[in-house]
Amino acid sequence: MGSRRLRGPGAGGAMVAAITLAMTGCTHVSDWEARSEVEDTLRQIGDASLDRYRPPAPVDAEAIRTEPARALQQTGLAASAMAESPDTFRLAMSAELGTMPALGAAGPVPDGFAPWWQPVVERPLLGNRETSEADVEALYLGALAHSAQVRVFQDIPLIRETAILEAEGEFDPHLFAEARFRHADEPVGSTLQTGGPDRFRENEWRARAGLRKRTFTGAEIEASQRIGGIDNNSVFFLPDDQARSQLALTITQPLLNRAGMEYNRATVRVARIDHEISLSELQRQVESHLLEVSRAYWSLYLERGLLAIKTRLAGETGKLLETLRARRRIDALESQIVQARAALAAREADTVRAAAAVRNAEARIVALVNDPALRMSDAAEIVPTTSPSLAARPVDVREAARHALEQRPEIDQAVNQLRAGMVRLKMSENELRPVLDLVFGATWDGLEGDFSYGRSLRTQVTEGGPGLSAGLILDVPLGNRTARARHERRRLEVRQLTSQLAATVETLMLEVQVSTREVQTAHRELTARYHEMQARAEQLASIESRGALSAAAGRPMSTVLDDLLDAQEDRAEAEQSFLRAVVTFNVAIANLDRAMGVLLQARGLEPVRGMGDGELPTLQFAPRG
Repeated sequence: MGSRRLRGPGAGGAMVAAITLAMTGCTHVSDWEARSEVEDTLRQIGDASLDRYRPPAPVDAEAIRTEPARALQQTGLAASAMAESPDTFRLAMSAELGTMPALGAAGPVPDGFAPWWQPVVERPLLGNRETSEADVEALYLGALAHSAQVRVFQDIPLIRETAILEAEGEFDPHLFAEARFRHADEPVGSTLQTGGPDRFRENEWRARAGLRKRTFTGAEIEASQRIGGIDNNSVFFLPDDQARSQLALTITQPLLNRAGMEYNRATVRVARIDHEISLSELQRQVESHLLEVSRAYWSLYLERGLLAIKTRLAGETGKLLETLRARRRIDALESQIVQARAALAAREADTVRAAAAVRNAEARIVALVNDPALRMSDAAEIVPTTSPSLAARPVDVREAARHALEQRPEIDQAVNQLRAGMVRLKMSENELRPVLDLVFGATWDGLEGDFSYGRSLRTQVTEGGPGLSAGLILDVPLGNRTARARHERRRLEVRQLTSQLAATVETLMLEVQVSTREVQTAHRELTARYHEMQARAEQLASIESRGALSAAAGRPMSTVLDDLLDAQEDRAEAEQSFLRAVVTFNVAIANLDRAMGVLLQARGLEPVRGMGDGELPTLQFAPRG
């Protein structure tokens, strides 16, 4: 079955549209309409850098730049440089971002370093069970293909798309037909009515069929053909058994209220904008879901690493206990054996809890991804195969902010919501006008006796000329409070949406700052934890060496037992801290990608329209191209 790709508004173009709206004030309808092509023109620039975002001809860029004071006052975006150019606006929005301090003086993690638990984590840990290998990218694709939550998001644009057809359907032509029969039997109050009979009796039937259509200018056009027969007992009724026909054309064209293509196409424009908003919402929701998948993956990696560390610690404690038991008759005290046994029991209990945490992390991945290949069972184990990144990721906060302004779907949503608000505002402005309609009609009539319907239809156009009518309908509501209240509401909504656009930009800039700072902070912590782990390992090795020398020299083991147990615990805690720092760093990287809006773009994924079961359309994410 065929498929086609759906492309939402370019995110970079959305930022330019936001800038244009801000610079023009976007609360005065006439100003906006004078520049109605600005946004569509700028959107064609696509994914070019912000430095290239300048209004191309034939847009009157100079006119835009001459209104900074009013624009700033109306929009509330307190950045005086905004009115100069899109480039200046970009710099103004990122001026407060600052730069991150340099990394600490501690040496970096050596290139190619891999902790001892890395190969352990990437192989089965929980006994003889079935295994499913999973890396981050495979989980992303699995979630996009199978997640029930993603399917919920994917249906939103399809539902909104039906509103476009619904709005366009208002201009579909309508066929109509009607038929009636009437029998009259009533007393006569005047001999002029019947010419003699004391009761007036009449039989009449008529049928009408035709076509009516509403046009984009607001005109209502109706063409119809009527035919019927009538007969009564009046002596004045000539000819008898009359066959009547009429071909009619009626046109009603609004001249003020509800007039013009702009007003009548407004509902279609709003529906299309809502569809674009839904595509942006799909991207936002899917990227948030993929971020949760990434967090779940690294949570599983963390829990498996903690289980490996705690299992090794318990194993070392068990060996120490065996050593003490072997030296029971030499220098090991019973209290020391009991102490070691208690430490072993506590550490084995930690492994039980760690194993349960691994199972819980697996269950969360299964719930998020919903891939049949990852179905949860007691005999299954999910083995992560993506190794964590330990290398520093230099990030310039301004560059990250630029990506966010170009790529984040929230910008598209805010801009499109403002566009829809402007369309509704223009509609309400039109509705402030009085109703003045031009009405035109033309009829062609036929009349024959003996129920000669065929001759009646023929003579309606061959004999005589059409009857014509024309007129005006005027309706002026006194006070017009309904339309005025609606117009004021639309103006308030536009002002609110303008502020919402500014708030969205500010929120995204905050997210970028926090995400960038977290990546750099997490890596500095990772480096510090690495050195702590190395120091704790050296400390344990020193104590173990001292214990061996003590045994060789015949000195009692009691002199090093407490230090040995504490050093083992300290080294394990340092390893766990390093592992958590590694996971935090990798989650921070994924969160930064999401903050910049490139979580899907970096993988070349976009929604593709297809056809599913029941002949219903579907959206599936597939590689671009």
